[in-house]
Amino acid sequence: MKILIVDDHQPTATLLAAALRKAGEDCTSAFDTTTAIRWINEHRPDVVITDLRFDPTLDDPTPGRGEDVLEAARAIRPPAEVIVFTAHGDLEKAVAAMRSGAFDFLTKPATVDQLWTRLYEIRTRRGGTEGHRPTEHTLPENVPFLAVAPRSRLLKNLLERIAPAPAPVWISGEIGSGRGHAASYIHQISGRPGRLQILDPSHADKWDWPDEGTALLPDIDKLDSDLLDQLARRIKDAPPALRLIASSSDRPRAGLANIPSWRDVYYEIAVLVVDVPPLRDRKEDIIGLLRLAITDFSSRYRRTAPVLSEDQMSELHRHDWPGNLRELLNIAERMVIVGAHVVETGRGGGLAPAPGTTTSAPRLGDGFSLASHLESVEQSILKLALDQAGGDRREAGRLLNVERNALRYKLRKYGFIE
Repeated sequence: MKILIVDDHQPTATLLAAALRKAGEDCTSAFDTTTAIRWINEHRPDVVITDLRFDPTLDDPTPGRGEDVLEAARAIRPPAEVIVFTAHGDLEKAVAAMRSGAFDFLTKPATVDQLWTRLYEIRTRRGGTEGHRPTEHTLPENVPFLAVAPRSRLLKNLLERIAPAPAPVWISGEIGSGRGHAASYIHQISGRPGRLQILDPSHADKWDWPDEGTALLPDIDKLDSDLLDQLARRIKDAPPALRLIASSSDRPRAGLANIPSWRDVYYEIAVLVVDVPPLRDRKEDIIGLLRLAITDFSSRYRRTAPVLSEDQMSELHRHDWPGNLRELLNIAERMVIVGAHVVETGRGGGLAPAPGTTTSAPRLGDGFSLASHLESVEQSILKLALDQAGGDRREAGRLLNVERNALRYKLRKYGFIE
């Protein structure tokens, strides 16, 4: 895919772009919003990865906003998928960006592995390149549908009632609430032949309908009227043996009065309507979901799963989870990489900043691990040195006063090099 990384911290943008190019992606970096927007309009990338906050400098006192880059990326045709970087404490801005069309967000400092996961999801959702055929859903069929909270149990019962029926389904809910997982569960227990496949509704003129199975059309609410018209025409050609599931981030009826093409798409699909509740309304599910995610990331990174204390679990229950399941997955991945102490206790906020963003002392108590804490500090300092050195390992070793072989061992230990 053609990818643009936008960050006013040049070492970060340069390193990430170099890593993606090494893996075969067509990746470019930009360090200011003006250059980024011009490049987007001229080159029409598939994916834009942008910071949300750009600090003013003497040369550029009004550097623009990441939201401007997001708007430009979504305005081209076909629209680019956007991943936004956010600092700890800016989560509300990230959620607002997703409501404006961003695909996902990552808390800084983001790792290459985290980016790979998001890019894989985008590539899968877009259906690959050969013939624009859709591809199989990324969720394996044995993923459980965890339902401890009363609202989750009601949702699960509804999904089980509608799954055997052939009628199309409209799933609505907040961004990151688990709409894709609900669609996967419907197909998993439906007994239908064929696969669950994701079709990008903004490319409706390019893909072919599968002959059978279930087709998921995600994020319908992000389409403009022209793309809705295009999709409405394609829906009429869907094979009879194919079940359609669409998803939107808000209650879909809100837009029916103003956009005729929105009505056409909605009434074609919304025979069965499912509302997925946000995570804050089903907090009894949080610990179970977090443990499932930790198990998955521990296997992926080949690390020991961190253990949460009772106090940390209480903090997680008190958190409002504005980013829903996507925020929970970010926390789980961060815990596996740097340790369980990213969930702090006794501070009222619950979730600790990303490593390297705070100089406060760790809170000692149940669940604290000195070894894990020291490893996270060492990892953060290594990343800081690499950033300052522009990726030059010799210069990073000089900054750290670490001998070359020792530095190579530490970089390999924390996954900075193979």
